[in-house]
This record gives sequence, C-alpha cells and structure tokens, in this order.
Amino acid sequence: METTQEYVFDAAQHMNILIKSLFETANWYYADSMLKCLNSLFLMFKCDVFNQTWNKSLYESLQENIQQKLKYYGEEDVVKLYCDTDFSNLHQSIEAAFSEAAFGIIDKVMEGASGEKFVNELSHRSLRLPHKAATYGAIFSHLLKESLSQKNAMELQYLLKWKPLAVFFRMTGEGKSSIALTPDAQSLLIEAKTLMEDCVLNSIFSGSITVKDLKLIRQERDQFIKLCNFMDVARIAKNYLPPDVTKIKFNVLIQKVLHQRECELNSLDDFSISVGVMMTMCSDIVKEDRNGKKKLAVDIEETKKLVNTDRDPLQLNVLCYPSEVFETYTSRPSLKIMYFKFSNEVVKMLPEIQKVHLSRIFRQFWQRTIDDVLMQRGESEELMTLDDVEKRIWQNVKKELEGFGKSLVSGNITLQSVDNNLSSISDETLKSHFKIFESDSHQNNWIKERCNQIRLYRQIARCFNTADTIQEIRETFQLKGDFKAVDILCSTTNKDFEKKCLKELDIGVENACKELEKVTNEESECLKTLLKSETLISWIKKEIKSMQELKVFVDLAMIQAGETPIEVDRVACLHQAATGYSAFIFDLNEKTGYKELMNICNQTWKALKNDPQLSEKLRDVSRQKEWLQGIKESHGAVEVTSLRQVERINADGIYEIGKLAEGSLQLRVSVENSEEIDEEKIYTVQQLKDLQSKLMLVAGKAHKTTDAKEQVDRFVEVFDGAQELETYYHKMCASGNVLFTDLKIILNCDKESSSPVQVDFCVNDQKALFGNKQKLTDILRELLLFMKESLKHWYDYIDEKREKFYHLNVYTTKQLVILQHALAKFGNEDVSPEIYALLSLVRPNCTVRDLRRSVVKVSEEIESSIEEENVKEDVTPEDVVDESKEELIEFWNEFKKMYDDEQQTMAFIEDKGSLNVGKAAEFLFSTPYEEEILKEFVTRFVARVGCNLSDLQCNDDEELQNKVVQDEKIEKEVVGPISLKNQGLGTRNVRNNLLKGMETKNATLVEKLNILWKNYLSKTKAVDLSDYASLETLGKLLQYLASSDGKFTMIMVSW
Repeated sequence: METTQEYVFDAAQHMNILIKSLFETANWYYADSMLKCLNSLFLMFKCDVFNQTWNKSLYESLQENIQQKLKYYGEEDVVKLYCDTDFSNLHQSIEAAFSEAAFGIIDKVMEGASGEKFVNELSHRSLRLPHKAATYGAIFSHLLKESLSQKNAMELQYLLKWKPLAVFFRMTGEGKSSIALTPDAQSLLIEAKTLMEDCVLNSIFSGSITVKDLKLIRQERDQFIKLCNFMDVARIAKNYLPPDVTKIKFNVLIQKVLHQRECELNSLDDFSISVGVMMTMCSDIVKEDRNGKKKLAVDIEETKKLVNTDRDPLQLNVLCYPSEVFETYTSRPSLKIMYFKFSNEVVKMLPEIQKVHLSRIFRQFWQRTIDDVLMQRGESEELMTLDDVEKRIWQNVKKELEGFGKSLVSGNITLQSVDNNLSSISDETLKSHFKIFESDSHQNNWIKERCNQIRLYRQIARCFNTADTIQEIRETFQLKGDFKAVDILCSTTNKDFEKKCLKELDIGVENACKELEKVTNEESECLKTLLKSETLISWIKKEIKSMQELKVFVDLAMIQAGETPIEVDRVACLHQAATGYSAFIFDLNEKTGYKELMNICNQTWKALKNDPQLSEKLRDVSRQKEWLQGIKESHGAVEVTSLRQVERINADGIYEIGKLAEGSLQLRVSVENSEEIDEEKIYTVQQLKDLQSKLMLVAGKAHKTTDAKEQVDRFVEVFDGAQELETYYHKMCASGNVLFTDLKIILNCDKESSSPVQVDFCVNDQKALFGNKQKLTDILRELLLFMKESLKHWYDYIDEKREKFYHLNVYTTKQLVILQHALAKFGNEDVSPEIYALLSLVRPNCTVRDLRRSVVKVSEEIESSIEEENVKEDVTPEDVVDESKEELIEFWNEFKKMYDDEQQTMAFIEDKGSLNVGKAAEFLFSTPYEEEILKEFVTRFVARVGCNLSDLQCNDDEELQNKVVQDEKIEKEVVGPISLKNQGLGTRNVRNNLLKGMETKNATLVEKLNILWKNYLSKTKAVDLSDYASLETLGKLLQYLASSDGKFTMIMVSW
C-alpha cells in the first residue's frame, strides 16, 4: 500500500506540471474552461489516504500558481474572479484556494489609491449578480471588519480619510441594504454613520464643533460633503431651523453652514494674527527703570497667553458667536469674536496696524511717537493698556502718517522731509514702502513719479563731491569746453535747496548726474591723484607727443635702468602709470568739454579697474621727475627714431613680396599724424636692412624681458621671413615654374588683423587666398616650409626630365626656361639669333629649316599620343589583350596554312586571348563557334584591333609607305607656317583653372596651397602652354635636332 501511495504522490506531482502549464496559457477573463479542467483533476480514490495525498498536492499547487499569476494580472482581478465565479459545481479545494487568495489581498488592494473605486465597482457588480450576494457580502463584511475594528477607526480623522466609507453609506442608504453583510459588519457601519450624523453634523449646526475637527473637515471637505449626501441631514437640520421653514435644499444648506463655519475659523485665525502683530509692535514700548534695566511699559501678558494658547481642543462657540443655521442659508452674517476681550477702538486698530506694520516709514513714526509718550509719562510705573496705546500712540502715528502720505502723493513734501523720513529706504524698495499710501479712489501713477524724483535727489547728493573734482580739473588744465551740466549741478549746493519741494526738483540736473552718480570712491580718488600730479602730467604732455613716443620712451628707460629690482620696478611703474593716464596726457586739450572729459575719465577708470594700484603708481612716478628728465636728455635721436619706426612697422606695416612695380620686396607703413588719410611711407629692402643694423645696438642693451627687445625680435623675424620668401619666389620663377610667375604675397604686421597673410596669384577672376586668425609669425613659418618643399619638388621634376632626355643637360636651368618660352612662340613670333645659338649646342649650325622639321615631328608625336590615349579610353579594361600587331600578323600567317577560316580565328583570339597555333587548331577543329556567338566575338575583335586579321599586313605596309610620303610632305611644306601644338591656354588660364573653388574650401592657407601645388604637379606641369613649352616637349625637340638624319632616336613602345 505504501508503494501505491508513493505512486499516487508522483502522479500528483505530474499533475502539478499540468496545472502550471494551464495557468500560463489560460486567460483569467475567460476562466470557466480553466476551472473545469482544474476540477477534472480532483479524482476520487477508494482509499481515503490516497484522496488526502492527491487533493493536498493539487491544492498546494493551485495556491502556488495563483500567486504566480498575480505577477501578470492585477490583484483586483483575483477578487472579481472569486466573487463572480459559481463554485457550487467545482471541487471545494478550488473555491478554498481562490477564497484564501481573495481575502488575503483585499486589504492590500484597499490601501492603494484606487481602493474607493474598486469597492464602488464591486458594489455595482453585486447588483448585476444577485445570486452572488452572499459572496460579495462576505467580501464587504471582511473589509468593514478589518477597517472599522481598528483602535482609532471610530474617530473623525480616520472616517474622513477612509474613502470607501462613502460607498458603504450609499449601499445602506435610506435604511435599505443592497448587500448581505454579517451582523458584526452591519453594527460597525451603523456606529460610523451615527457618529457622523449625531456628533459631527450636530456640532457643525450648533457651532460646538472643536477647532481640530473643523480643520480636519476643511482638509477633507470633498469627502465630507460626499458622506453627507448619504446621511440624514434633514433629520439633524430640522432641530436648528424655524418651524415654519419647510422648503429647503438640505444638500445646499450643509455646504453653506460648513462654509460659514470655515469663514468663522479663518476670521478667528486672521484676528489672532492681527493681535500677534499688535503684540510685536507693543514690544517696542519699553522704558528703563532706575537701575537701567529695560522693561515693557504696556500690560499685554494676558493677551499674550490667549495668543499662545492651543485652540484646537476648544469649541468654536467658545471663541466666537457662531451664526444661526437659517441665517447662513439666507445671508452672510457678521462675526463677533468673544475670545479676546478688546474694546471696539482696539478691534478697529488691529487691521489698520497690520496693514502698515512692515513699512519702515510707519516704524519710524511709531518709534518717534513712543519716545515722545514715554518722555511725557516720565518715571510713572503704571503700565499702559491697549486702549492707552490706541489713544496716545496709534492715533498720533496715524495722523502723522496720513499727513506725510498726502504731501508725498501731491509732491509737496520737502527735500528735508525726504532726508528725515526716507533715508533708510533704498531706491529699490521705495515702491513697496509707498504702497501703504495707495488709494482705491484714484490712480496711483504718482508712485513711479515720486520714486524717480527721490532717486534723482539722491543722485545729486552723491554727485556733489565728484562734480567739485571735475570743476577743479577744468580750472587746473584751463579747459574751455562746454561744462553747463556741471554748472547746473553745482548750483544745487546752496542752503535753500533742501527747502524745495520734491516736485520742484529740476529734471534737467538728471543728465548731469547719469555719469557722475556711477563714480566710485576709488575712481574719484584717481582723479584727485591726477590733480596732485599736474606738474608731471604737464611735463609729459610737453615732451612726449603721442602714445607711440611714450612706448619708445619707456623702452629707453628700461635700457638705461640697471638690473636691480628697484630700478626694474621703477620703469614698470612708469610704464603702467603713463599708460593708465594716457588719455589725460594725449587727449586732453583746452577745447575739451564735459562730455569729452567724461570719455577720457572712463578710459582711465577702465585702466584703474584692471590695476587698482594705478593712483599710487602715479604718485610714485611724480616723485621721479628728475630721473625722467635725465632719460630724455641722455638718449640720442637715432635710438628713439629707430624704435619708433619698428613699433610703427609692427603695429600696421604691410610687406609685399613677388611681382611688384619696382623690385620684389617692399614695406608699406601709414604715416603717423598725417593730414592725408592714405599717405604711406615705402621702405626698400636696403632701407629695412639699414634699420635692422641700427636696431642691433638697442637690442643688445635691452633686457630680455623688455618690450623693446620683443618689438625688435618680432621685426627681425618677420623681415627675415619676407626676404626668404623673396628668395624662393625668384628661384621658382628662374626655374620655369609658371604657377608662381605673377605671385604676390602680403604680410600684415597688425596683430589684430583677421588675415595676416594673403597669397595672390594675380588672376583677374580669382581672389587672393587668406590666412586664418593665427599669429603672423606662425603662418610665416608654415609658408616658408611650403615654399621650400615645393621648390625641392620642382627641382626633382627637372632632374627627372634631364635623366629622361639627355640633351636637356647641355643647358642651365635658366637657359631651359628661355628655350621653353621661345619655342612656345615659334611660328607666331620670330626666333632671335641667341635661340639658334643655344640650339646649335645640340645641332651644330642649327637653321630655321632644322628647327621647323623638329617642331613638325614633335607636333605629330603629340597628336599621335593624344589619339592613342583616346583609343585607350574607349576600350574597356576587360577588352585589353596583351598582344602586339606584329604578333598577330605572325600568328595569322602561320595558322592560315592549316585553318584558313579568318572569322573563326578572330573569334578564338577574342574568346581565349591566346596566340598558340596548336591550341587554336585543336579547339576550332573540334568545336567551331556557332553563328551568333561567332558574330559577337568577331565584332569585338574588329572594334578592339581596328581591322580584320588579313588587313593587318596591308596596314603595316601602308604605314611604311605613309611615313615616306609624310617625310616628303614635310620637306615640301617646311617653308609654311608651323608651330607647336598646345591647348590654347596661357599661364594665367592655368592658374585661373587651378584656383577655382579654392577660396571657399574649409582649410588653412597652407593647406589650400598644398592642394593647389599637388593639382599643378599632377595636371599642368607637363602641358604645353601658349607662352611656355613643357620640359617634356623641349626634351623631345632637342632629341630630334640632335639626330643627324632628323629622325627620333628614342626607343619606341610597340603598338
């Protein structure tokens, strides 16, 4: 039997796998079939032990799979399935498993945000399924017991927050229940409803509700109103309505009563806040006793206790007089507070003080009045009451405040009153403080106007000191410009000014204040230091005429100074002080007016911002005037002039290198202080070298860190680079490189230039190539490296052609260029005797006839090469066969002796690409080509070779004959016009084609030049031009000339 039991257990385990599969595939929304399958698994054995083992195993598996299914379906679905399913025809274990799952998760479902919605949905489902009333009743009873049996469940806070309560009230409304609840559940629900009706509703209508409960209802107002919809409001309300009132909407009544109670609570809170503000203001009413100890002069202890008391446990009708129920339904009753025992005057004062208590204006009046009252009371120990505060302090403050407000609104307030009452209020907060004087009866545009006037008045006060300093500068440096604005400002300093009204303030002063008000103490001190250093400033203005001269003077001072820290610092101090105040030194003149002077001041203040010690440095330099005079006297004109020239060149000099009107290198510099806008000075190379020699003395004396050394080094570096560029240009032109023939390079020394380097190939249709915003010296180094490498590439090309054409080595590079140019013009212009003399080096006693014959030969060879190139371009790569004309003739002459079908032979050669006689015979004798294939291969052969096999021999004979005829033709036509063939392009056309699109490329200058150079080398260097023959053509022509019979002696490539 034990073995049989084990068998039953194992079988049950296999059924578990089946149940798992069933749950994984079944849809709970259509669960009938799944439940029937499950039911069929519960078998009945004759042995009870077997039944117990089998059913227990299936039950446990069912529980486990239900929990797994919950991971994919909502937990609400389990409850709905349990409630809606008829388990009467199913095994009891199935109902038990689903019941346990449903009741196990019902509490968890209710804790979620959708709990109320879920219960509401279940209630509707229960109405549609009356036969399941018991099941739904069990669920609802369980829910009520779990929720309303808790410790604090029968308290207002819990009942308001438990949202499903409204659903249960609805289902059991009007004494009828739509659900079958257990007696315990019904008892709990009745208890909750009784609490809400008899306790809460009663207390709201009567006004005896506690503050705490009213706050809870205010927080959950919507839920409370929802509950009231299912409560017997009419029964409770009738106790508080007149007997004759019959027609009334109780749902509206409860909302109005609740609203009134909330208003009463809010009014009480607001009143308490007002009392708290009053207590704060009374805390300022203090006096000192005989021992110097401060203590309150107002009796507010009892009121403080009331304010600080926790009112939550208190009933509303203890704090105020609650309105009658019917009164709230028909009108808006007034509120009377009974909690605080104040007189009517004090009650009226409270909101008025609360409105103005944050204003600093009010606070000032309040404190001044307190001081006056306490002084009047003398040493009286009697405490003041709140009524005393209202009568003796508040009424006086209110009167003063109203008077001040009227004068402020009208603009009749004096400037002295502005100082006394508004000095502690910033410009930014004026508007907010003025709001206490706003009126509902008229517009309040006056606020913006008064704020602007007060700001202007304060500007004037802040500008007085600076205006005095400006006037002193005007007098010290004898400035005769327009200073009317400062004159107006200074006229406001008389004693009667503060008696003026605010609205009488002259708005014209505002313009004078706009700049002066921003002047800081440091900036004002900077101007005062200038005045104290007037002697030094005047000496510098007399001896040094421009900023350029000042820089040179500082450099010379650095040269003369020793290397001790004191001397170096002294020169640095001179440089920084003179530079910072340079606008006063060089821009200030007797015509300067207020506007111009402020521009000068702003430049100096900008320097002060970068160097806060500027004023101190000027004071230090003022003490060293004799040292400055010594520097001026000790240095000669040569050093000063040389440094000035270099600094001028480094500032705006422009080098031009290449094809110029005169020479190939020059420097243009605009003339300083010239009346002519476009006047320039042009330096030749020799002048620049002389200047460089003079600078060596200055650079040798200068310290490594001086500006003079830096200026000289930059000049030398750029000038040396310009000379090196000139050298490369000459070498390129001398070697016959037509790309650089008309080259013009521009170097802009201005450090602020956006394009410090320009390379212009002087082509009308193309713009110059520009360098980017790199430093000039950096681009210059890259450009020199490019020119060096390009020249090397060109020399390598010339060497390559010399190796290919021996006779090119007879001539120098310069002679080759002369010949290239002359031969390109041959036939269009007469050739000079010097050219024939050069050609005689390879063809002794070279004549015009010799040259013309050679030109014709070269032209024919060029034309033939072009034709061959065109043929090669027409033939696709797969059509090319590696056989020569002679090989084809030799193959056909031998093969036609054994197989004379020319068509089949041409097809074989085209198909197999072989000239083996044995293989051709073996293939064609066994498998000759069919007609369509034969025709295709023959057509391809003729198109590739140009004729049939039999015509090759004839063509070869004709070529020999034509050659003889051509030679005879040349002999006959040698006296006619003959010239080298070219593409009709000159060097300018070539450069134009190469430069197209180069300007818009997203690349640096040198990157563009490299692209241009590579294109030239690959496409143009070997092309014959209208003004230059290529080295290739010249080499061939020299070879023809050198041959004694006039024939070309180079090894020819076979056809």
